[in-house]
Amino acid sequence: MNEITKKPNKSVIRLARFFLPKFIDRKHEFIANTEAIKDLQPPYLILANHVNNWDPIFVNRYVKHPILFVTSDNFFRARWLRFILREWAGAIPKTKSMSDSKAVKNILRVKNWDGVIGIFPEGGRSWDGDSLPPIYSTSKLVKLLKIPVVFVLLKGCHLACPRWAMKSRKGKIFLDFNVILSKEDIESKSVDEIHRIIEENLKYSEYEWQRENMYEYDVHNRAERLELMLFTCPQCLQLETLVSRGNDFYCTECNYKTTFTKTGFFETESDTLYFDNPRDWNKWQIQKLHEDLDQISDPEKVIFDDSDVVLFKGKKIGVPKKIALGRMVLKPDRLLFINERRQTTEFLIKDMVGCNIQSNRIFEFYIGEDYHRFIFRKNQYSVYKWELAVHYLKEKIKE
Repeated sequence: MNEITKKPNKSVIRLARFFLPKFIDRKHEFIANTEAIKDLQPPYLILANHVNNWDPIFVNRYVKHPILFVTSDNFFRARWLRFILREWAGAIPKTKSMSDSKAVKNILRVKNWDGVIGIFPEGGRSWDGDSLPPIYSTSKLVKLLKIPVVFVLLKGCHLACPRWAMKSRKGKIFLDFNVILSKEDIESKSVDEIHRIIEENLKYSEYEWQRENMYEYDVHNRAERLELMLFTCPQCLQLETLVSRGNDFYCTECNYKTTFTKTGFFETESDTLYFDNPRDWNKWQIQKLHEDLDQISDPEKVIFDDSDVVLFKGKKIGVPKKIALGRMVLKPDRLLFINERRQTTEFLIKDMVGCNIQSNRIFEFYIGEDYHRFIFRKNQYSVYKWELAVHYLKEKIKE
């Protein structure tokens, strides 16, 4: 991505700061603690946990200086969105889940302007409300920049709009701002020490927090699209048999049924409530998936097989080209795409880098300079299971 970061448009930022709160306040009640940064002057770096598409706007609202956020280069592919991000917001493009020296150069440019840089050190949004491990390169960047580091902990954001959900819910969102590293701290600490500090401040569980508060987050059809994250039934252990309807989430194979409540917990009229929240259910299914993958000895074993998938191919820059409609098949060491003419394209897992999910139904990765995008046209398929499996198989291959 050859985008060069520009200074944000001050007029557009002022308009956004005026109009956006009128829109987002209709759905959410914000409580922000900004005492720690009220006298802080640029340049400085903001780190935050990432659970909601609106996180950059929520954070920017309470910082008096415009924040230039590091943003996935996927958002720069469409011309209209690239214009908004580059010309208006001053966003810093970065290839997701991969090292990107051009992104570092752009970040240094912002520092030299005495700007404010925003980064989500997890590298992606949480699916279940638990923070993800921070990317180690963020700590290296902190050491390189040598500017104060502010951490923003967002609470209630996951419950207000879970990653798997189609709609946001009305409820409370809390933002706590704290300066976790001064310039002097950074100069005296190693990269490992900085990484541990970021880990400690990032570590957060929305459901542990919610058990103590039990705030309500309400919307019609609360359970809608929960099957994008939860793909294994805890009763019959079948895959892709879970379905959401209204506030209910149930298995079409064994009829195990739960209700997703306003507080984000499960209730059931069945004999057993296996998990009272999606986070615990997700942790269990990940462990089970890993155990099942460990037991595979046949290199031709089909792990997943999903149809109605569209393959696109391109480079880092520009809009990828549609190649074909077909099926995706996962085996222990490779991913296969079989088009409507039954022609097969093979992708070795060991060669796949930057594997991630965009917009919940797009699975993408690079092989060399080639960018591959798979769009799942059916919303009931969990793309999340593909990401989990490919990452785990890639680690096994490395070992």
